[in-house]
Amino acid sequence: MPVPPPDAVLVIAGHGSARDPAAGAPTLGIAAAVARRRLFPAVGALVKGEPSLADALGRLGPDRRVLVVPHFAGQGVFATRLIPALCAEHGRHIEDLRILPALGGSERVMRHVESLLGHVADAVADVPDLLVIGHGSPAAAGGDRSADELAQHLGGGPVCRSAHTVFLEHAPRLTDWTRLPLGRDVVVCVLLAARGTHARQDVPAAFGLPLGTPLIGPAGEAVGPFVVGDRRLWLYAPLADTRRMAEAAEAAALAALRQAPVRATAA
Repeated sequence: MPVPPPDAVLVIAGHGSARDPAAGAPTLGIAAAVARRRLFPAVGALVKGEPSLADALGRLGPDRRVLVVPHFAGQGVFATRLIPALCAEHGRHIEDLRILPALGGSERVMRHVESLLGHVADAVADVPDLLVIGHGSPAAAGGDRSADELAQHLGGGPVCRSAHTVFLEHAPRLTDWTRLPLGRDVVVCVLLAARGTHARQDVPAAFGLPLGTPLIGPAGEAVGPFVVGDRRLWLYAPLADTRRMAEAAEAAALAALRQAPVRATAA
């Protein structure tokens, strides 16, 4: 693997919540994982809540090469407007500051979900379906596109019989998932970055599971199968997969460093 310049630093920037400190835990966990891997120094920062992105940028010296990696499902309002605005205001002293694409659009997400479908297919000796859950708010429109693209790419392939996208805040809604033409075995891909109310309560409740049911295992594996009616569900939240998101952030940063810097500005 290429060695980055010693002055480079990654800032993993997530949503967070001023009312729910636990919401930002996945973002901070990814930053800690990057730091442990020792390829890049890294800090985690949140648009809402602490540690704040504004403070994280203010603590970095002007001579650092700063790569801001949005920990979001896609190129929505946070990744394309709010983070650039905060960088323009609080990172103006940094000469080389770059904002990378949101982690949810990484090809690594697509590849691992496809691999997971293959593992489930082998385990059940049949081809499973895929249900992709997006946020569905206007601010998360970019993440909704990532959810749709994931389903479109994998549905009808050798390891996925069909793929469907549902959303938490607009139609087609997650709460109507039983109306979809899903088979017995279903991989549920939850494209949420924060560990907030949606992840801890709304997603489990939609499947009749206990609130707080994990959406990913401790080693980044899918959890399940959960028997729900006549179906078996495997849950996986790729944006909470600490190791794979750390690897995706590093790969994106290395690719960005091979290009000439472009000064970050607010949209």
